[in-house]
Amino acid sequence: MRIRSIVAAPLFGESPKGGWSAEIRPEDSIHALIAVHTDAGITGYGSVFTDGRLVQAALQVLEPLFRGENALQPERVTEMKAVAQEIEPLLADYGTPQQAAELANQLMLIELRESRFGPSETALTHARHFLQAALAADDLPLAASASAALGMILTSHDVLEEAADAFMAALDLCVRAGHRAAEIRALVYFAVVRRRQDDVA
Repeated sequence: MRIRSIVAAPLFGESPKGGWSAEIRPEDSIHALIAVHTDAGITGYGSVFTDGRLVQAALQVLEPLFRGENALQPERVTEMKAVAQEIEPLLADYGTPQQAAELANQLMLIELRESRFGPSETALTHARHFLQAALAADDLPLAASASAALGMILTSHDVLEEAADAFMAALDLCVRAGHRAAEIRALVYFAVVRRRQDDVA
C-alpha cells in the first residue's frame, strides 16, 4: 500500500470571546486536518495542532519524499534517525545555528515517535539542544516552538516547575514574535501545568 498523496485542510475561525489576551481571529489557523491517501483506496486521517498553511507548505516540500512510500513501514523513522545522526557532527563543524536547531527538532520528534510519545531522556536532551540552538539562531518563532516542545517533554517527565518556566518563556517569545496562535497554545499548556502542580501539592 503506497502513499498517493497527503492533503492538509487548515481550520479557520474566530474563537468565542473568553478573556484571552489575544483572541483567535477568523483568518487565523491554529489546527489542520490531514488525510493520507493510498493507492489501495484506504485513507488515514489525523490532525496537526499548528497553522494549516504551514502544514500545506511543508507537504509541498516533502512530497517527493513521501509519494510512493509504503504507508505501513514505521521502521522508516529509524532510517531517518540514522541519517540525522550522521549529519549531526557535520552540522556541529560547518552548520548554522538555524540548521542545528532544525536537526535537534527532528531528532527530538523521531525519538518521541520511537518512544510512542512516552517520557524519554534522549528526547529531553534533544529538546534542550533544540532550544539552545534556536536561541543561538536568534529566531524568535523557532525559539518559541523549541521552548514549548521542551515544556511538553518536561511535563511528560513530571518536572512541572521547569515545564512551567519553559511555557512562560515560550509565551514571552510568542508575544515578542507577534505569533498569536502560538501565544494561546503556550498559555493553555502553562495553565495545564499549573493545574497539575495544584493537584500534586
